[in-house]
Amino acid sequence: MISFQTPSIEIEDLRGKGVDWNTDGEFGGKYVKTTIRTEEHRLTIIT
Repeated sequence: MISFQTPSIEIEDLRGKGVDWNTDGEFGGKYVKTTIRTEEHRLTIIT
C-alpha cells in the first residue's frame, strides 16, 4: 500500500473504459476521469 497526503488528486483511466465507483456500497457510476479534493469546513455533524 502506498500512502500520501495531498489536497487533490486526479485519476484517469488511460484505456478509456472508465473506472467503477461506489458510494456507500451503491454503484456511483463509471468515470474515465475523476478529481477528488478535500474542502475545509464542508462537513456538518449534528449530535
